[in-house]
Amino acid sequence: MQQVYFTKPLKIGFFRTDLLSQLGAAIKMIIDQPAFEAACVRVVAGWDMQGVSPARIGWLEREVYALIGSVYDNDDGDFLDQREARLDSRGAPARTNPFMRGLRVIFADRPKMLSSALRERTALRLMHAYRHFTPLSALPAFLRHAGQRPNLAVIEPGFEDWIAMHLAWSAVVTEHRGDYPAAVQRLEEEWWDKPSPFKHGAPRWPGDALDASPGQP
Repeated sequence: MQQVYFTKPLKIGFFRTDLLSQLGAAIKMIIDQPAFEAACVRVVAGWDMQGVSPARIGWLEREVYALIGSVYDNDDGDFLDQREARLDSRGAPARTNPFMRGLRVIFADRPKMLSSALRERTALRLMHAYRHFTPLSALPAFLRHAGQRPNLAVIEPGFEDWIAMHLAWSAVVTEHRGDYPAAVQRLEEEWWDKPSPFKHGAPRWPGDALDASPGQP
């Protein structure tokens, strides 16, 4: 089984046309509003170009996971929340699933492009992956394993120590991933007394045993 390492998503993906040849080039380490809004335009255009391709859901999941994950890994996402608040006359949004907020903002100008059911399912699946610190390269296999409606309160077996290690040592912002079970919190405290696991390279991804064959969830 191929070994996969955790890396922050710096490049988002590729279209199969020359019009938008490399989505990720313009949104590396997104922490500013103009770059984010430009990336939203590209995602919407790319989704529209996908048409009825059977691969379109997997494409959307990868793009949104990389884009919104970059925002919250490297910033507190305040500008994204503020933009969502402008869509809601009732005021500031609740601090809930960041991918639900992200999808709402990305498709703000064309909300009917995504059904509410697809938006909810996509946000749920991506949040489950985000809570497990899933590398972008391993996202398709992880989502196939997780299923269509994963329980966010449940941690996949074998991932507890991986999550605890990142909570204790990762350089990215972790507060947007939500609360973790007591067992993970105890492991996190144990990692505080250990040397940094990132000192000699990226730790091994525990999802090697997951199905990594190509396909759609």
